[in-house]
Amino acid sequence: MSDDRIGGLIRSLPRTEPSPGFTRRVMASVESRGTDRVASGFRWAHAFAVVVIVATSLGGGAVWQRQREARRAEAIRAETARIRAELDALRDQARQSNEIYLGQSGDREYVLDLRQFTAPNSEVRPVSQTY
Repeated sequence: MSDDRIGGLIRSLPRTEPSPGFTRRVMASVESRGTDRVASGFRWAHAFAVVVIVATSLGGGAVWQRQREARRAEAIRAETARIRAELDALRDQARQSNEIYLGQSGDREYVLDLRQFTAPNSEVRPVSQTY
């Protein structure tokens, strides 16, 4: 619909007269706005204070979150180091021992004695090289 058509439709609407006291109410509202300037200034100051508080709390929350993540990362690093040390100790123990503990079932423990599986002059190869 074009602007000319819309303008024609609006002009074709019947004219209405303002309600009684309309001018008086509008002027009273305009005059009262002068006294509301102090309240309006207070509202702006209040809104600004709220924005500052929210921004500060968000910034503080972000710092707290970063510190929390740093603590978690440090805990994970420490746990990784502990597990690595434990695994290294188990590897050293496996190199020095000729037995492998397989576990237990009921009242029996199962241990594999590697000396029974090595033939004299035999070569031990990693699993990935066996066929």
